[in-house]
Amino acid sequence: MIVISDTTAITNLYQIGRLQLLKDIFGKILIPPAVEQELSEVPGQLDFVSDMHFIETKKPADAKNVTHFKSSLDDGEAEAIALAIELQADYLIIDEWKGRRIAQQAGLIVIGLIGILLVP
Repeated sequence: MIVISDTTAITNLYQIGRLQLLKDIFGKILIPPAVEQELSEVPGQLDFVSDMHFIETKKPADAKNVTHFKSSLDDGEAEAIALAIELQADYLIIDEWKGRRIAQQAGLIVIGLIGILLVP
């Protein structure tokens, strides 16, 4: 299963001590470099996430697609959507409304933090 994540769900799960939930549900999670950068903005968060070996960073190959999405989204969302499209991800974890809408229009299956917490 290929699962790409934006920043918000990782940060929120980190803050409540439930980051392991992502591994339990999805196995491996991929994040783009912009999400990794955003995670570094919370002291200690990136170090903790880096120690969680089920979260890996992968750069989107299609720079034009990233640039296209950056015209209306932040860097993390743009790279996450571009990477999810490239890898034909099974899920994109994203919470922001605008990003979710754009991802769904691109044919991606999205899930947010609430959806993750509701998985039995």
